[in-house]
Amino acid sequence: MKRIVIAIKNSEFSNQFALNDFHGVINNPKHGKVEYFIHRNPMMKISPVGGLKSNFDVLIDNPYPGESTEGADFISLLKPHQLFTNKREAKSIMRHRLNSIGPYYKGFTPIPAWKTTDPLLLGQSGGWGNDISGMVVLKDEHGARGAGQVMFEVSNHSPACVIRAIKDQAEKLHELEENPRTDQEIIDDIKKVIPKVNLGYDLNVGIRETVTKLSTNGTYIEQFVPGVKEEFRILLCPGNHYVFSREIENVDGYKQACGSKGGMRKPVTDPRVLAVAADAVELLNKAGVIYGSADLFVTDEGWGIFEYSSQFAANGVASEYSREIQTGLINHVIEKFLDGEK
Repeated sequence: MKRIVIAIKNSEFSNQFALNDFHGVINNPKHGKVEYFIHRNPMMKISPVGGLKSNFDVLIDNPYPGESTEGADFISLLKPHQLFTNKREAKSIMRHRLNSIGPYYKGFTPIPAWKTTDPLLLGQSGGWGNDISGMVVLKDEHGARGAGQVMFEVSNHSPACVIRAIKDQAEKLHELEENPRTDQEIIDDIKKVIPKVNLGYDLNVGIRETVTKLSTNGTYIEQFVPGVKEEFRILLCPGNHYVFSREIENVDGYKQACGSKGGMRKPVTDPRVLAVAADAVELLNKAGVIYGSADLFVTDEGWGIFEYSSQFAANGVASEYSREIQTGLINHVIEKFLDGEK
């Protein structure tokens, strides 16, 4: 029986395998039974005669945008079949990929988006172009759980005004407050400057996270999608996926599926939803997303994808389904490694 050691570099990603066995035997359709070991402490060294040694056979790496490149030179010495990487992308890059491929699918809803590459223009209306109009959503490039989102009508507030108001509040949060403000007081202070906005945030965490993320991470703007009837979380791995319903909450007048709540335990069986999800998974695969999670929405006119992630985002999902998806990834990594060893 073949034995393979798999190391996972990104600690947050490796924590998602807590429900899975870090040692086991898997039946690979192509290579038969394979014993595997998983650990989260990859190490590499150069031997006295110049050879490269490591405590793994294959490395899974899910780096964040802008993450430290410490060790990148060593990693580049690995053979292609020893490295399985899927960089976590900024949301604006996701939107570009989805809008480029999605229109080939019946019913797909592209979402217009705006991004300025000059940080000096972030606080100036002209930096976003002349075609931005209507109801839009300012988003944190790396946000999650609905945090870091602000919905507003451009005719009421310019992007510059919204960003400046959020940054002003972030600066106040960094100051030592003798009497710390409540979440509602922070929201009230924001709306004194930009009254006609709806603030998206995780109800379990509070508004502070949204203020902090929007002031420190990159931002971009998407057109608001009206008439969203249902939202779903797709968990996928090579050759398999599950679809879970998500509860839509009303957060400060902004209706969104915030966090992984409601209906996420058991997968959806409705043929209508599964047919749409199958197209969504095919689209994701063509965009280079073969494992992780994606947020699917459905309107009366069609469907679309808000975002995807190289992480599994399986909070609330019954363990047997998340384990199956994770095992599917392990099996895929094993197969690609053994194919390369031939």
